[in-house]
Amino acid sequence: MVMMIMMMIYQIVNFQISTKSDVWSLGCILYSLVYNRTPFDSLRLPLLKLQAIMNPAHVIQFPETQHPHVVDVLKVNHSCS
Repeated sequence: MVMMIMMMIYQIVNFQISTKSDVWSLGCILYSLVYNRTPFDSLRLPLLKLQAIMNPAHVIQFPETQHPHVVDVLKVNHSCS
């Protein structure tokens, strides 16, 4: 689902694919491994997910977990975008 949304973004705004998108995707995969859901899973409508992905001010939740060091890596990845 995330990849489909990313493809929609690239088609809509004609973004160039770079290493930044690779790092962002890796962060989404790591988030999914830690929390068993995607960072945008709470947003049910695809358009809302797209808006959240495009909005740099969107706040991603990082709930408590048994893996605090992995969450620290996620937060660094999030702040670099």
